[in-house]
Amino acid sequence: MTGRRSLAIALVPLVFCILGPVARAQIAGSSPPTEPQPQPRPAHGVPQPRSVADQLDRLTAQLHLSADQQARVKIILDRRQAEMLRLRGADSLTATDRFTKLEAVKRDALEKINDLLTDEQRKSFPLSPQRPNGG
Repeated sequence: MTGRRSLAIALVPLVFCILGPVARAQIAGSSPPTEPQPQPRPAHGVPQPRSVADQLDRLTAQLHLSADQQARVKIILDRRQAEMLRLRGADSLTATDRFTKLEAVKRDALEKINDLLTDEQRKSFPLSPQRPNGG
């Protein structure tokens, strides 16, 4: 019995250390301080999908997109993401069909984005040299 009591007494400070910031935050009317959580590592080297906002930010910085281009690229990226999610959830597709269709969606989005770019921006567009017509 004394062993349990000793354990309970030893755990009291730990409980206060854990719950203290939460209680103070609730009293102050804000959420507890949070540290950035590390991103989960990709399984088998598969890159984690980026959010549309992250992709748009990256393309904007890389290509110096105008506000109009940013708005149009965002629409393309949103549609691509929605279509890819739909395909990933399509149980009726074989793995090969799903892969083929996902690649077609990606290629179509890249082509649409490429069509929005100036000649100077196309030089910096990541996949434009791999296009079948040479750029």
